[in-house]
Amino acid sequence: MYLIMYTVIASLPLLIMVMLMINLYPILTSFNPYFMINLNLPMIMWFMILMAFLVKIPMYMFHLWLPK
Repeated sequence: MYLIMYTVIASLPLLIMVMLMINLYPILTSFNPYFMINLNLPMIMWFMILMAFLVKIPMYMFHLWLPK
């Protein structure tokens, strides 16, 4: 149960950022790499997306279930 809650809570920022990006940039609904290169996202959005992915990578400080 602990691991499931940890995954859900850590993935919420990614879900929020994806929904916000689709709302701000409707062109993202159809995949076009040219437009994805020119995204000017605020630094907090990049940070939240990065943190959501770092939780999934087995790294110390981000992955709490790793042996200490």
